[in-house]
Amino acid sequence: MALASGTELKVVQGTLGHASIVLTADTYVSVLPQLYHDSAKATARLVLKAVRATNRKIGKAREERDSRVAHRDSRSDDATTVPREAAGRRGRAGGT
Repeated sequence: MALASGTELKVVQGTLGHASIVLTADTYVSVLPQLYHDSAKATARLVLKAVRATNRKIGKAREERDSRVAHRDSRSDDATTVPREAAGRRGRAGGT
């Protein structure tokens, strides 16, 4: 019951007076399958939390990258549009 309540295995070993933690683990952990289930659920929660945090970071990085690309593209459009228009006017004026 101590293990089921979350008590550390080492504490249970000391409480029961076992010389080896292996004896405690082999004897008591195997009879409490709910501990495995609870442990698996807790681990899954941590994994999902880490995945969500990573996805948020990736999404934020993508937004920042897209913003930089859009800003860069808008600047390069301005820079390339002006010379083309100026070149077109020079070409018409010089040809006439």
